[in-house]
Amino acid sequence: MRPGPVVNTRVTAAADGTPIAYEVLGRGPVVVLTNGLVTSNFSWGYLLPRLTRRFTVVTWDLKGHGRSGPARSREG
Repeated sequence: MRPGPVVNTRVTAAADGTPIAYEVLGRGPVVVLTNGLVTSNFSWGYLLPRLTRRFTVVTWDLKGHGRSGPARSREG
């Protein structure tokens, strides 16, 4: 049985201090996936098993989405 991808859930801060949640999965060259509006990084779930076999995949939640904090202004 092959071990699953390495998962590292982290939180960083945007320039305005808003918490931004992201995950780092797998090993290899880096691929960054950005969700669209009204979704979260969970929307990539169906692709992750295939991508993490060959790549380090970084997924993140936009402000106000998923586990990231709300935008502090209308401009984001």
